[in-house]
Amino acid sequence: MQNQNPIKINYRHPDSNFSQYLIKQHIPYWVYLELTYRCNLKCIHCYGVADKSKEELTTQEIYSLLGQLAEQKCFNLIFTGGEPFIRKDWFEIAAYARSKGLALSFFTNATLIDAVKARQLKELSPRTVYVTLFARQRQAYEEITRRKWSFAMAMAGINCLLQEKIPIKLRTTVLRQNFREIPLIEAFARKIKVPFFCNTTIIDNRIDGSKLPQEYLSAEKQMLQQGNKKPGNNNLPPRCPGGIFMASIGPYGDLYPCLFFRPPGYNLRQASFSYLWQNAKSISLFRSLKERDLDGEAIEWSFCKACLDCREKYQKRCHA
Repeated sequence: MQNQNPIKINYRHPDSNFSQYLIKQHIPYWVYLELTYRCNLKCIHCYGVADKSKEELTTQEIYSLLGQLAEQKCFNLIFTGGEPFIRKDWFEIAAYARSKGLALSFFTNATLIDAVKARQLKELSPRTVYVTLFARQRQAYEEITRRKWSFAMAMAGINCLLQEKIPIKLRTTVLRQNFREIPLIEAFARKIKVPFFCNTTIIDNRIDGSKLPQEYLSAEKQMLQQGNKKPGNNNLPPRCPGGIFMASIGPYGDLYPCLFFRPPGYNLRQASFSYLWQNAKSISLFRSLKERDLDGEAIEWSFCKACLDCREKYQKRCHA
């Protein structure tokens, strides 16, 4: 399904005044849609584990969901995974989303992107394609991905995106295995003239309950000792938008306030997005928090411990 006349969109970052409007109206401005937990890589720190006992949302179910998101005034739709390009219907889904007026971004490892997919992406006029690059040296990269061919394929995918002049941003997660690679990735980003950012936050519990990802998180002080600047993204909204104007949807239809906080029990196969967005208890909890609830060291963070540097980023402003 090709989108012959993509809607022209003027992108706008939610500044303070606009954020207040989104908060008051409870508009799901940002939505992360995990198309699948399947992936062609096997990254050591990844939280995603495909559940073979569950069925992913079908193409038609996703079409219905996209229509609901458009009705709720969703603007930014980010396709992620797993690896979103592993789904054979990714282009049909993305083209349908564009026909609904949604601005699209993608999170990808780029290893499945070839010349054909890059041309298809160009047709969609994506806002950004975020490419995860763990290292600039093959050995370090493949120590993380655990696939011997993955570095060469990732670089080939990046080249295909650049040839089509698709806006990309390089991103990485700082791990014990790659913190010395950060300056090399940053230099590569400057060379190809694209933005780069990194962070020290990972989802520290896998979907199957394993806490293995915690073993790989790099301490920031290791980077500072190497003379590198502190990682992170300073381009943050006035408060954490999770459950307020941001939502996350898993590949089996589960609705979450954000990528990090994943309470069970709210599935879009059983209820509409609009109903759960207004009535799910986990989302209502986020909205009910006040600044005083987040002040002081006595706060219990047990309900949302996955976002490891949330307090540092937002402190009193966090409403997730």
